[in-house]
Amino acid sequence: MITLVYVGCLVLSSCETGCITNKEDLLGEWQVDSWIIESSGKSRSNQMDMQFINSGAYSVDYGVELEEGTYRIDCQYLHTQENGQAEKKVLIQSLSADTLVIQMNRSGSLEQVKLIKKP
Repeated sequence: MITLVYVGCLVLSSCETGCITNKEDLLGEWQVDSWIIESSGKSRSNQMDMQFINSGAYSVDYGVELEEGTYRIDCQYLHTQENGQAEKKVLIQSLSADTLVIQMNRSGSLEQVKLIKKP
């Protein structure tokens, strides 16, 4: 029985590895440093300036379009819901006080975006 409890604890704790623990690091304004299409290694040069506010609001400036809505972090996923639209989810590969790396699926293609916090 003790072995079963120990194994159960290991399974539960392993689910938590990789979870974002310091969600405050996401707050602020971010700009793209690099944007890579994983299957080809090709770079994209699109604008995608992001801002996350403590209230749970976010915005993304694509240069020609502005997206606004709410966000939340669930373990290692960033969920965003643009006003009046369906929720989207991207994988947070890493998050620190000055760097955010996300992986997103755009039309079936995995892309990695590295963002740097604006001063």
